[in-house]
Amino acid sequence: MTRQIADVHELLQALNIVGVNYYTVSAEREEGDVDAPAPEDIAPEFGLRIRHDGAELGVRLRVEILSSVGRVVVDAAMEYDSESEFEVSNEIAFEYANEVAVMALLPYMREAVSNITQRVFGDALMMPVIPRGALAFKEITTD
Repeated sequence: MTRQIADVHELLQALNIVGVNYYTVSAEREEGDVDAPAPEDIAPEFGLRIRHDGAELGVRLRVEILSSVGRVVVDAAMEYDSESEFEVSNEIAFEYANEVAVMALLPYMREAVSNITQRVFGDALMMPVIPRGALAFKEITTD
């Protein structure tokens, strides 16, 4: 029997974290000597995808950073499952993504950006700290 999820709190109670999957972690360095950008000059652009299939939910976040040093892309998903299949409205899924999953993914994204840029650029780029609620999506974005 498929369970109908009534609100974000019920969805939070129904889901268990399975893990984080990375789809892209890349950095491309510009040719020649380039000064590292100041932290306030780093303006990440984000995209979101939500996947729901039976008893599974995936919230996938993509960040792209273009700077004087080069380009960085990190694309990762927080994967969840439930003990039984469930139905959830787009509104509740977006609320869950914005309030829970995005905030759970951001530390993984920041770490991936820092690690890959340290290796490729020689200096780690740090994504700015994003307070809860400052990054919110109203629709799914595509690449």
